[in-house]
Amino acid sequence: MISPAVVATIVAGCLAADSAGWNQWLGGASRQNAASFTHWTGAAPEFELAWRVPLGSGYSSVTVQGDAVATMMNDGREDFAIVLDATTGKERWRYAVGRKHKGHDGSIDGPLSTPALDDRSVYAINAQGRLSCLAVTNGSVRWEKHLKAGYGASEPHYGFASSPLLFGNSVIVEAGGSGLIRSGNLISFDRTSGELQWSVRSTLIGYSSPAAATLVGIPQVVSQAPQAVYAVNAATGEQLWDLSISEAGSWTPMLLPPDRILLSSSDQCLMIRLISQDGKIDPRVEWKSTQLGGTINPIVYFNGMIYGNHSRRLTALDGSTGELAWIERRDMFPILVGDFLVLLADRDGKLLIARPDAEEFVLLSEIPLYDASGGVRVESPMAFDKDMLYVRTDFALFALRLKGA
Repeated sequence: MISPAVVATIVAGCLAADSAGWNQWLGGASRQNAASFTHWTGAAPEFELAWRVPLGSGYSSVTVQGDAVATMMNDGREDFAIVLDATTGKERWRYAVGRKHKGHDGSIDGPLSTPALDDRSVYAINAQGRLSCLAVTNGSVRWEKHLKAGYGASEPHYGFASSPLLFGNSVIVEAGGSGLIRSGNLISFDRTSGELQWSVRSTLIGYSSPAAATLVGIPQVVSQAPQAVYAVNAATGEQLWDLSISEAGSWTPMLLPPDRILLSSSDQCLMIRLISQDGKIDPRVEWKSTQLGGTINPIVYFNGMIYGNHSRRLTALDGSTGELAWIERRDMFPILVGDFLVLLADRDGKLLIARPDAEEFVLLSEIPLYDASGGVRVESPMAFDKDMLYVRTDFALFALRLKGA
């Protein structure tokens, strides 16, 4: 039982969560893949290369807090959490989170999860299920939790891929698997001490990461399981609602306050609206669309429109109906920076800037980034913080500075 004082502290932190920045997977707790930025000096943003550093393999994206840039990688022997200097790209420290996670069934070697960080700590999960809380200054261990040995979790087929969620004073993880001994699939720890706050038993967890926001007036954590989506009270872990959806898949839910949730699976997406009535929350599917989907494809929501990559084509949907708006027959992955779409055409090695538009694809500029003739792979969404855009490929991390910022 959590004391009322602890609950009040957690709630206060939750209400202040998800401020501007990119300190966790897809930007913030609501996982909107969007960065607030309004200081453009021209008709469209322009970027220039600030630095590029070689980086080992892995699926981890980039997160940023202050002048610290965090990610995870494999050096050919071990998997590491690593922190770089945001201004220069110089490595500050690395910490061996575990043995090399060997890719299989076409996947690459290395970590799968993306670390989260605050002004004190980096929170990283290795592919074998070890959660490490490391000092952001030097990588020393503050505390660690073994999800398999300590909480009975079973390692998913491809390894632990879910990224930790920071919300209030909590770090929340999906343990995954079945046969949980003492806890549940969704577990909340105190960020500072590592003490267990709450845990929830649920359906099996796949490779999705939890999201959190205040929806219908209640701070809640939303989890997308292989056969369902559900939410719990962020302060107590009490289940608020659940919805059986066979198409839920493994991507991360995008929370759209005050009351909507966008889900994506391998072959479709759907919009859920929460109805609060008589003290209960009723989740209802507003629409489904087979025009947009993908298990590892980032999506953007802006001014009532949804933009994402489907079958290697940039696709736009009407966010209120799910109807197809347009298709650009080019392979691009988006991030929203201010009022602009920044897109990585990974097979071309180019960065594209476009204006979000409900009628057509409006290209503003293209920036050559790397030589893609050798078959470069990009497995991680981009990140943006302050005036810097971060792009990770299978061989390097690029940092591009916004001109005139």
